[in-house]
Amino acid sequence: MPSQLLWFRVRERLPDDEHVHHAVLAYQSDAGLLSTARVEMPWRSFWEARPMMASLDHAMWFHHPFPRWRADEWLLYVMYSPRLTGARGLSHGHIFTRDGWLVVSCSQEGLIRFGKDRGLPPTKRPNDKVSKL
Repeated sequence: MPSQLLWFRVRERLPDDEHVHHAVLAYQSDAGLLSTARVEMPWRSFWEARPMMASLDHAMWFHHPFPRWRADEWLLYVMYSPRLTGARGLSHGHIFTRDGWLVVSCSQEGLIRFGKDRGLPPTKRPNDKVSKL
């Protein structure tokens, strides 16, 4: 099953406002979750295929109240995707503290279409050189 692990934190100390920390986790939960469905496809091939991705549904569940966790301390985002078919991907994620507390669970379903599915040619990388032998 395609999966990704990502350690993250906000660089600067955030205010002790739980709404700020919730907003950071909501933003971060969307980064990379849907693209987990394409993990087994090499990055270069993926971007050359001119993908179009759009979230159709995204849900989050907070399991521990603030300040048991903070967005300016290291958190581990575990993402996996059980399904990619018919241009739709389904991914799930869990965010843990460094000491293993589950902070957030989330799920996202989205549209993943490639340029060929939209009648577009593959992109050419500007650094591609044609060798003359």
